[in-house]
Amino acid sequence: MNNKIFTISVDIDGVLTDFENFVLINGKKYFGKKYNMQIVEPNGFDVNQVFGATKKQLRKFWEKYYFKYCIIQPVRIGARETIAKLKKEGNKIIIITGRMLSYEKNFMGAFMRSSVKFWLWKNGIIYDKIIFCPEHDHKAELCNDLGINIMLEDKPQNAFLISKSLPIICFDAAYNRDCKGENINRAQNWDEVYNLIKNME
Repeated sequence: MNNKIFTISVDIDGVLTDFENFVLINGKKYFGKKYNMQIVEPNGFDVNQVFGATKKQLRKFWEKYYFKYCIIQPVRIGARETIAKLKKEGNKIIIITGRMLSYEKNFMGAFMRSSVKFWLWKNGIIYDKIIFCPEHDHKAELCNDLGINIMLEDKPQNAFLISKSLPIICFDAAYNRDCKGENINRAQNWDEVYNLIKNME
């Protein structure tokens, strides 16, 4: 019996990368040293929630760390191998990302798109197509338009919205532990992602 072939959408931040760990490690260093600020909400998403940072402090943090994150942050263990295996089995991989600035139609947008593609190439992530878009409702619309069968996501807002029309594999993080639903599956690592997809056949 042949395996079922899927069109799988993969998010980058929080799925291919460990966004949560980056925020905690670098946030502790930055806010502890500069402002003597500690973690106030360990289940928060970005540094404004985790450390109670103001909008200005949030902007200053990412001005310092954004390109380090975009270029140097490692890919999650097993992501490259799992995606390669899924591709070899005939599945289609479409990356849909709301990476900040990457969807802007200006020089910075073009630069960010190039940096994302470089990072994917450097880390050996193969894919059929990549789409840069604003978050939330845009991702849900794209999934419908592209005939996505399964979405790998970490943001609760996206997962809840997209799960109304297709199965979600939510990559586990403290900030999405309340993300539950009939169409929402949870994975701790890329081996679990693969097993969940195979069980959907």
